[in-house]
Amino acid sequence: KFSNMGETTKYFASFNDVSGISVGSDIKLAGVNVGKVLQLKLDSNNFTAEMVLGINRKIKIPNDSEIIITSEGLLGGNYVSISPGGSDVFLEPNENFSFTQSSLSLNNLIQKFFGK
Repeated sequence: KFSNMGETTKYFASFNDVSGISVGSDIKLAGVNVGKVLQLKLDSNNFTAEMVLGINRKIKIPNDSEIIITSEGLLGGNYVSISPGGSDVFLEPNENFSFTQSSLSLNNLIQKFFGK
């Protein structure tokens, strides 16, 4: 529970890479803070990062929404962004996000851009 968020609902997501994200990182929807990352752990069977998210319970999230690790510009910190889908069915508490996009490292982007 976060003082300025009211009650939260837990959701889960799996990522290939959560670089730049830690417990307490912001979760935003349309640029507005709607929650925090509650837990990160490695799934040693799949070698994926498992994230537990605490999101304001008043916010209903379409079940086809994508969750993306992104940054606030070149020098800004990373945060988790929800890109809402168009479904009429909403995620239930403790449900997994089906669509995730891992963090892109700046070095990887530069290497892709310059073809190194």
